[in-house]
Amino acid sequence: MSMRRVIVTVWCVLILAGSVFATEKPWHEGRTTRAAFAARGTVTLHLGSGDATVVSNPDAKEIVITTETKSEDKLNDIKADLKVTGSEAEVRVSGPKYFRYHIELPTASHFKIRMSAGDLKIRGVDGDFDLELHAGDCTIELGSAGENFGPVDLSVGAGDLTAGPFAASKSGLFRHFKNTRVSKYRFHAHVGAGDLTVK
Repeated sequence: MSMRRVIVTVWCVLILAGSVFATEKPWHEGRTTRAAFAARGTVTLHLGSGDATVVSNPDAKEIVITTETKSEDKLNDIKADLKVTGSEAEVRVSGPKYFRYHIELPTASHFKIRMSAGDLKIRGVDGDFDLELHAGDCTIELGSAGENFGPVDLSVGAGDLTAGPFAASKSGLFRHFKNTRVSKYRFHAHVGAGDLTVK
């Protein structure tokens, strides 16, 4: 075997070993933040970078935020603030690199999300919805039939836009879908760079 091939082989092994190590590095649980909140209120989420899962649960009686990081020494860098005033709730979450978090909340009648970057999964949307994600992939699962949403306004700056309940499928740059039909709930979602999927 030539010296060049040996060097390439060793380099590949080191890269693979590093990937395995990073994958197997354990998650460390951060703080849990919670507050009582009634369903059908107004919820606004201000989310920092990271991987986020947001679940709108009709049976929930409170908002619960749980966080994790792969850097144990960065646990104090996790910030999760929750403010409830009557039927309105405001949530702010941010953290270090290799950070993920889960938010469960009672089903909101007005639901607004602003997120800087990261992968975002949302389940159970059943009310007015307004989302802006600067960069990352976003998957939204409706908690009500597609015909209950309208007007609908979906867009991506660069990426794929797929929304089965609204019969929308586009890809490329500056893709946009609008449905002006008026129904129970308004639905707006925009991703700057990344894929937007509605199920």
